[in-house]
Amino acid sequence: MPDKQLTVVYASIGNSDDKLTQAAWSNYLHSFRECMAKAASEVYGDWVSEPSSSYQNACIAIATETPHTLKAALALLRDGYGQDSIAWVEATGTEFI
Repeated sequence: MPDKQLTVVYASIGNSDDKLTQAAWSNYLHSFRECMAKAASEVYGDWVSEPSSSYQNACIAIATETPHTLKAALALLRDGYGQDSIAWVEATGTEFI
C-alpha cells in the first residue's frame, strides 16, 4: 500500500481590524482550531499573538491528506465570521542547513 501524500499547510487568521468582538474572536479561534485539527494528520504548531499585543492573530501548521477539503472548510469558516481572508501557505519543501 503506497504512503498517503501529505501537504504541509500554515493557515493564519486575525482580527487586527477589530471587526470581531473579543467573544466572537474567541469563538472564531476555537472554530479555526477545530477545523485544522479535524484535517490534520500531524500538528506542528499552534501560535497566537502575544496577549498584550494590540493585534489578534493565530497561526496553525499541520500536515494534511485533504488540503482542498480543508481550504473549502476554512472559506466557509471565514465567511461565517464575516472575515475578508485567511492566510494559506503550502510548504513545498524543507531544507536542512
